[in-house]
Amino acid sequence: MLVISGLLASFFLLIGSQSFGQVPDLKVGIYNSFYNFLHNRPIPAQVSVYYPPADSIDPLYHTYTGSMFDYTEDHPYVLASSISIEWDIPVKRRQEIRRSMWGFYDGKYVYISSRNYTSLPIVLYSRILGYGRYSYFLGAGDGYKKTADAVGTLAGALSPATYFLLDLETGDIHRVDPPTVAGILKDYPDLLQQFEEDKKDKKNLLKYIRAYNVLYAQELR
Repeated sequence: MLVISGLLASFFLLIGSQSFGQVPDLKVGIYNSFYNFLHNRPIPAQVSVYYPPADSIDPLYHTYTGSMFDYTEDHPYVLASSISIEWDIPVKRRQEIRRSMWGFYDGKYVYISSRNYTSLPIVLYSRILGYGRYSYFLGAGDGYKKTADAVGTLAGALSPATYFLLDLETGDIHRVDPPTVAGILKDYPDLLQQFEEDKKDKKNLLKYIRAYNVLYAQELR
């Protein structure tokens, strides 16, 4: 636990315990495991993300209509097909590395693979929206269905998106829901009591996760 806490303290200094968006000291490239992400050891590569035009018909983006973001992020996750990679060094088994990567940093945002938390038949990469002991991102739900697109053909569509938490101490990923948040807050009884008396909507769930992250980071200093 002491070693893990030391690593987390170093990582928070690297990215900022309450930073959002760009994390300039993180190395650009592909992270093939949570361990290498925490230790800032990527496979060197220039990773670019393509975002479809805002008015395009894309079932990936039209399945989430909550618009409950704390920041102005138009596309919180992208399909694997929207990612291009230019390798900085000669690398064998490039396609295998691409298919199995834990996540990547493109110089602006950190993205994490849906393979880490769901068994959907397609792979997407979610942008981490908030950092801390429990870093959160918007990912796909467990469902998968067929929907008709604009020209009448069948296209795969994700179920409504859900917030998830990446535990930077263990690498585990948890769905953001009231029982999960309550379990996390038990380390701080006063904060837990406030939570129990408050509304349990998505906005408040993330508010209490951020409050927990602040307290946790203070203990590591």
